[in-house]
Amino acid sequence: MDEVFIIDAIRTPIGSFMGQYKKIESVNLGISCIEGIFDRNKNIEKKSIEGIILGQVLTAGLGMNTSRQVLLKSGLSRNSFAYCVNQVCGSGMRAVIDTSIRIKSNENQLLIAGGQENMSLARHTSLFRKGIKLGNVTMIDSILSDGLTDVFSKEHMGMTAENVAKKYKVSRKQQDKFAINSYKKAYKATKNNYFKNELIDTNFNDEFRQDTDLKKLSNLKPVFKSGGTVTAGNSSSLNDGASMILLGSQKYCKKNNIKPIAKIIGWADSAGDPDYMGITPIKAIGNLMKKLKVNIDFFDLIEVNEAFSATSVAVEKELGIDSKKLNICGGSIALGHPIGCSGARIITTLVHQLKRIKKKYGAASMCIGGGQGLAVAVEII
Repeated sequence: MDEVFIIDAIRTPIGSFMGQYKKIESVNLGISCIEGIFDRNKNIEKKSIEGIILGQVLTAGLGMNTSRQVLLKSGLSRNSFAYCVNQVCGSGMRAVIDTSIRIKSNENQLLIAGGQENMSLARHTSLFRKGIKLGNVTMIDSILSDGLTDVFSKEHMGMTAENVAKKYKVSRKQQDKFAINSYKKAYKATKNNYFKNELIDTNFNDEFRQDTDLKKLSNLKPVFKSGGTVTAGNSSSLNDGASMILLGSQKYCKKNNIKPIAKIIGWADSAGDPDYMGITPIKAIGNLMKKLKVNIDFFDLIEVNEAFSATSVAVEKELGIDSKKLNICGGSIALGHPIGCSGARIITTLVHQLKRIKKKYGAASMCIGGGQGLAVAVEII
């Protein structure tokens, strides 16, 4: 069994819904990350990449196999494999895990994993296969049907956050406070250029609101439930973006004199009640710690995807995470949540921020619609 190393990790700035990327398809966002990787790693030839595994959720109308499109349009070898994975919000992280399994088992030596999503260009669909003889036509928003609606309860993901808030006694005030802290951390990170090593070279910027304050958040009405606590302000938003991670085996890195930035030291899954999908990182990180035989204090930094403040607060509290270690540059509530991209994005942010503050160990985790969770642990080299 070989070891799995992160040679580089990169992302686009995150675009707002119907914002800067509203005319740029997800494939082109992915291509920009591939190009960014090779711009920064000129000692690695494109032909040496054996394959690409990409997470993407909203693929209707984009043509066959968007991962293969990215590979060939980026100038990589036509003899290299490419496929997509869809584990909803965990897709980008699942791609990294699947890639790691292939490298660890000596099946491949050099691969790219990541995720991409353009929610601004997600299609509306309808079933016209048998024709419409009489009556109105209904169009289905694929963002809602394939990305944000629980298929079992038929409820929006926001209702699962309301369930978590009630069960774990997370108040509206706690949720808004968590959200505003996410914005403050993202603003500070942007102002101080903390993201510089994880961003592609581009004229675009992370497109998030920088004028949000606690008063504005507290005035927002609940979105999903009368008398509820989950609002647009303490939830992640609809967004566009891509993130790619170049992974190689220890054998490849030694043979080619490549100095990686990090090593993937473990990963874990979890599954539970779809109605409480937002707490799955508790078990995923718990399973990861059991594998590594460590406790939560082992990790210098932790990235937990901020699908909702309610779920993030519950995870932080139940695992006993030091708030100073959690999402130190803000998370998806501030930066945004391009659903197929975010799993790879938080790993990318994790390794670069660990390196920036000269720390060693980190964990990243995603909650997943349908009641699943994923977690990955890294070690800075």
